[in-house]
Amino acid sequence: MHEMNQPEFSRPLAVDKIPAGGVDQEIEASEAERKALAARFGLLGLPRFAARLGVRPIRAGLAFAVTGRVVADAVQQCVVTLEPA
Repeated sequence: MHEMNQPEFSRPLAVDKIPAGGVDQEIEASEAERKALAARFGLLGLPRFAARLGVRPIRAGLAFAVTGRVVADAVQQCVVTLEPA
């Protein structure tokens, strides 16, 4: 069961481990994480939830720029037919 104060999908990154050139990461939610996210947002299912991120230090490592793209496949209930849509 998911604890209320914990995010459903989180991948902490130790800022002291980020090299000067930055780091690129691809992350994907596990089945349990996808189920928790689907429950939170009232979805019938979330077959895919992933992200590709780039983290670059700025201002001598005192701040970081994060860019990326999140992709998901979500299944929700149609409000007219009540069928998965």
